[in-house]
Amino acid sequence: MNQKVLGLLRLIRFSNTPTAVADIVAGYLLAVGTIVEWPPLVALALCSVCLYSFGMVLNDLNDLEEDRTNNPGRPLVTGIVSLAEARGIAGMLVAVAVLSAIVAGWLFQTEIVGDERLGSKGGVVIPPWSWSLIMAVGLILSIWLYDGPLKRSFVAPFVMGSCRGLNLLLGASLPALTVMDLEPATTILVGPWTYWTTDVWVCALAMTSYVTGITWYARSESSGPQRWHLCLGLFFLGLGIFILAFGLIFLEDRPLGRASIGTWKKFEIWWPLAMCLLAYGGIRRAINGVLVASEKAVRTAIITALGSLVLLNGAICLYANPQQWQVALAVAALMIPIKYLRSAIPPT
Repeated sequence: MNQKVLGLLRLIRFSNTPTAVADIVAGYLLAVGTIVEWPPLVALALCSVCLYSFGMVLNDLNDLEEDRTNNPGRPLVTGIVSLAEARGIAGMLVAVAVLSAIVAGWLFQTEIVGDERLGSKGGVVIPPWSWSLIMAVGLILSIWLYDGPLKRSFVAPFVMGSCRGLNLLLGASLPALTVMDLEPATTILVGPWTYWTTDVWVCALAMTSYVTGITWYARSESSGPQRWHLCLGLFFLGLGIFILAFGLIFLEDRPLGRASIGTWKKFEIWWPLAMCLLAYGGIRRAINGVLVASEKAVRTAIITALGSLVLLNGAICLYANPQQWQVALAVAALMIPIKYLRSAIPPT
């Protein structure tokens, strides 16, 4: 592969981008209920991949001096990608992400919502075409906060975790399932959050906690293993799995349409066990990282936990619509290109 192209792919951590797509598909199925119209989903996935890549570029730009010492092989340090090129790529990625979010919202309003007015008479209604854009802007702000002013602070891992939660909510920004189920809202401010049922929030919270744990681990990768970082990482990884394993089985606040498309009651008894099995590899290696506290063990735990994100999102897809189990299988199958890409493009 051309060294310039490889440098660009390493800059944006291309091998990790399928995890962002998995978030979008899971959030989309949670909120839309079924995949009938593909164009809005594709537009949201493109937006997500661009924003993930933007975050990676911004991270390397802000960490350039540190990378000169700790990561001399990074593309900006070696000069394979120049600073001017990196800044231009970052700007282009944001522009494409914003445009994709607008396209997704426009398709949602014209093809699904139509001319129906959402919200109470005389209330302030945020037009449906802008819902994805709002979530994308919130995600951009969180990425900037993490990679910029909050990078060295104690809250940085939580901000990074929120980026993953917001990414799932970006996928859920076109909530057709509940929009069609509910009467016009009586709230003054109407946006996609008006129509999100509790399961959407639970899944976003679980992903936020899980990635917060990965980020605490990543701090030890760059600064050298510190057990309190690793213990916090293990705690939030486990908390995310616990929320996903047990948070959904007690919910009754689900869209009316989900009862007609799913068979949740038939397999909910197996759900906690399934979540634990899917996360087993990541949690086991995270525990090993705490015990061994070596750079190799920490790196292995991070890579495994990142890969498990795809499997967890596949499970969320199965929960959201068991009848479209092929979608869940396709999301889980993203592990194949991830594994292949990692041989050439390091994920961290």
